[in-house]
Amino acid sequence: ENNVDAANAATASPTRIVKVDPATKDEVEAFITDNSRWIEDAAAAELRNMSPEDQRRVISAGTLVSCRDAAGVMRSRVRQAKEKEAILSGAHLTEAASSTKLSRPATKEEVEAFITANRKWMTPESEEIMKLMNPLDQKRVISGGTLSGCRDSVAVLQTRAKRGREMELEFEMIASGKKVEPPKPAAEQMPLPLFSAEAARAFIHATPQEVRVEHSRFASAAEPESFVTEETSGPLVGEVKGIGGVIEMLRAKYGCSKGQRLRVIGETPALLQFEGGRTAPKNHEGTGWKWVIGAGNAQGEKQKDEASRQAEIAAALKAREERLAAENAQKAKDKERRAAKAAQQDGKNDKDQEEPMTQTSELKNEADNTKDKATEMEVEKETLAAEKAEVQDVNSENNEHKQEKDDVTEKEAGKEKEKDQKEKEKKDKEHAKEKEEKDSEKEKGKAKEKEKAKEKEKEK
Repeated sequence: ENNVDAANAATASPTRIVKVDPATKDEVEAFITDNSRWIEDAAAAELRNMSPEDQRRVISAGTLVSCRDAAGVMRSRVRQAKEKEAILSGAHLTEAASSTKLSRPATKEEVEAFITANRKWMTPESEEIMKLMNPLDQKRVISGGTLSGCRDSVAVLQTRAKRGREMELEFEMIASGKKVEPPKPAAEQMPLPLFSAEAARAFIHATPQEVRVEHSRFASAAEPESFVTEETSGPLVGEVKGIGGVIEMLRAKYGCSKGQRLRVIGETPALLQFEGGRTAPKNHEGTGWKWVIGAGNAQGEKQKDEASRQAEIAAALKAREERLAAENAQKAKDKERRAAKAAQQDGKNDKDQEEPMTQTSELKNEADNTKDKATEMEVEKETLAAEKAEVQDVNSENNEHKQEKDDVTEKEAGKEKEKDQKEKEKKDKEHAKEKEEKDSEKEKGKAKEKEKAKEKEKEK
C-alpha cells in the first residue's frame, strides 16, 4: 500500500520542463581551440557532430585540463547532464509505480533530517535533486549512510539510487529462480584510423617539433650532467649544501629509512628534491634530516687557504712596487732641489741688489695688512653690538609677554574667584530656601495636627 501511495503521489506531482540552450558553432570552435592541447582530431570531429544541446552540455562542464581520453570524457559529460535533467524534470518519478516491494518509501521528515545532517557536504543543487527524487530513491540514498567527506554530492546521490535499484532487481531475480547475468559494458565506438600512402609520407617526412619539458607527458626527468658522479664503494658524501649535496635521514620519514643518504638534484622555496622523485621540507633540517659534508669540504677549505695566501703575496708585491716608486720619486726631488740651490748660488748677487726694494714692498704689505685687520675688528665690534641689541630686544619682548601672561592669569583668577563667590551665594540662597520650605512644611504639619486635635475634642 505504501508503494502504491508513493506511485500515485509521484504520478500526481507536477513535472518541470528543463530546457538546454543549444551551443553555437563559434562557441564549439572556441572550446576546441582552448583545449587543443588535450583534444585530438577524432574527439574534435565527434564534438562537432554532436547535437547543439549535447555540445552545450559538454562546454558548460568546463575545460578538459590533463584529460587523456577526451572523447570518453565528453560522452560521460553528456550522460551525466541528461541524468540530472531527468531528475530536475521529474521524469524519474514514474519509476515508483514499477519498483519492487523490497523498498519502502522515505517520509518527508526523513528526507529533511538527512539533508540537515549532511548540509555541510551537500550543495544547493544536490539538495534540490534529493527533494525531487521519488520516495523510493530517497530511501535508497538515506540507507547508504552519511555523506561525510564526499566531494561531488550529486554524483553520490545518483550512484546510491542506481545501485539500490540494481541490487533490488538482482535480489528479485534470485528469488524467482532466474539466472542473473552480469551487465555487459557498453562498447564505445572508437573512430577507425584512416591509413593512406599520402598520410604515411607526410608522417615520415614531417619536420620534427621540439616539445618543452613541462609539456612532455612521456619523457622521464633528465638528471643534470654536473651532478653525475662516479659510484664509490663507501657511503654518499657531499661537498656543498644545496643542489649537488648529500643529506642523511635522521628518522624514518618522507618514504625513506633512518640513516639513508640521498643526493639533492633540485630544490623549491620550501622543498628539497632527491633522486627517485622523493622530497623533504627545508624547515625540517636538524629534526628530520641533516647535511653530510666529507673530505671534499676539507679540500675546498685548503683551496680557500691557498687563494688567501696567494692574495697576501700579491698584496706584498704591490706594496714593494709602491715603495720603490716612492723612493725613485724622492730621489728625483732631491736632484731638483740640488739644481735649485746651484741656481740660487749663481743669482745671489742679483738678489743682494734687489733686497732694499723687497724690504720696502714688505713694509707696505705689512701696513696694508694692519689696516685690513683694524677694519675687520671694527666690523666684528659692530656685529657684536647689533647682536647684543637684538638679544636685549628679544629679552624685553619676552618680559612683556610674561607680564601680559601674568596679567591674564590674574584676571582669570579674579574671574574664577568671582564665579566661586557667586556659586557659594547661590548655594547659600538655595539652602536658605530649602530651610524655609522645610520650616513652613513643619509649621503646616503642626497646624494640621492642632486642627485634628481640636476636631477630636469637638467629637468627644
